[in-house]
Amino acid sequence: MQKIEGVEIGDLVQEASKQILLAQKDEVLDLVKKLIQKAHGLTEDVKRAKHELKGKEDKLAKTLARIEKLRAGDWSALQEQQGEKKEQPVTE
Repeated sequence: MQKIEGVEIGDLVQEASKQILLAQKDEVLDLVKKLIQKAHGLTEDVKRAKHELKGKEDKLAKTLARIEKLRAGDWSALQEQQGEKKEQPVTE
């Protein structure tokens, strides 16, 4: 290619370098944003899982308490369980 009057090739190289760096910076910024969004989503998942776990731990504690009542000869634990079965909605 022949020299173009009034165009500094060094300035063009510098400008092209800046554009490439900006494009790379935008790409990295997008990756960082995606990682932050993923971390946020996982944090929410963990919160939900902890809440569900707490509920299951509570049910386990109640069940173990009923077993201990039965071991002690307390028949009321069976009545409590039958009462819960009646309260639960039927799911299919």
